[in-house]
Amino acid sequence: YNQSLAIKQEIGDRAGEAKSLNNLGEVAQSLGEYEQARESHTQSLAIFREIGDRAGEANSLTSLGIVAGEQEDYEEAERRHREALTISEEIGDRRGVATQQYNVGVDAERQGDLERALEWYQKSRATYADLGADHKVLDCLESISRVAQQLDRTETAREACADALELIEHSDLDRLQERAGEFRVRHARLNETPGGTLR
Repeated sequence: YNQSLAIKQEIGDRAGEAKSLNNLGEVAQSLGEYEQARESHTQSLAIFREIGDRAGEANSLTSLGIVAGEQEDYEEAERRHREALTISEEIGDRRGVATQQYNVGVDAERQGDLERALEWYQKSRATYADLGADHKVLDCLESISRVAQQLDRTETAREACADALELIEHSDLDRLQERAGEFRVRHARLNETPGGTLR
């Protein structure tokens, strides 16, 4: 990626330069080198803004949010993900919207704001459902069930599990079928344990 970056810079390919910087940031992130990752993503963000690439800008903001989350700066992570969400809405990127809604839910949950986390997970679930992205809907339902349970909203947790099982039942995707067991166990325990509290 360093060689690719040098070539892009040499030929003046600004978009390619920004993408190479993003790739370098992802590599650094995977190695736990978060300061280097943040620097690379910050540089790519500046270039995407300079050339008016809104999708690229949202992608860099998402990466910066993820890096901030890895560094346990959850407020900064949410700020970056909200910025990316706004851009995704403005350019009509529905999948991007769903992704950022989920990311903001994660950020809120990590900050201990479970009410807000639940709200964002539900928004993400609805957006992914509109897109027909069943595997992502399942991720949302798992998060909804978990957070609702922590909030003692047992019925909401049960409904999320039931919806997940129904989705799995009507799907022919192997990766969904593989998750049937976890939802069956969670649903059964919610039904059997007094108050629906998992032990």
